[in-house]
Amino acid sequence: MLPVLKNLVGIRRTISLIVLAFVMVSSQVSAADTEAERLRLAAEVVEISQGEQMAQSMITAMLPLQLAQLRKAHPKLTDKQYVIVEEVLRDELKFVVEDAIAQFVPIYAETFSAKELQDIVSFYKSDTGQRMLEEMPALQQRGMQVGLGAAIKRMPEMVQRLKSRLSNKGIDL
Repeated sequence: MLPVLKNLVGIRRTISLIVLAFVMVSSQVSAADTEAERLRLAAEVVEISQGEQMAQSMITAMLPLQLAQLRKAHPKLTDKQYVIVEEVLRDELKFVVEDAIAQFVPIYAETFSAKELQDIVSFYKSDTGQRMLEEMPALQQRGMQVGLGAAIKRMPEMVQRLKSRLSNKGIDL
């Protein structure tokens, strides 16, 4: 092959490699921008959907039930001890909520595209989305009552089945 042609082939390869490298780098930057955008939008979804407030309201609703169960399980707790337990639980559950909320953002970003997250943000900013946010605490409260009622209703059958199965294994309660 003539030296001039060899140089042209070499130049072509070099240009091809440069173009390929540019495409790869730009696609990585684009993917990073998309991921950054999804994370930003996911954080906005969590904030606008009042996720932290809803989690706190669920804890506020459930904590008295948990404390009542604790009182039953540990009847020797004095009132002073009970107050300490309640204070520690309330404080610790705040950290649990904060940690959980922080983990929601990457989960949302992994689950939804940037467009879907933007659509969710738009929904929550709409009149219907705002109404949903207003009604959500009451809906959650009613949902918990329904769930608790269903569990209480099923409790006798569940206890009977449990006793029967354990009895079949030679374990008596």
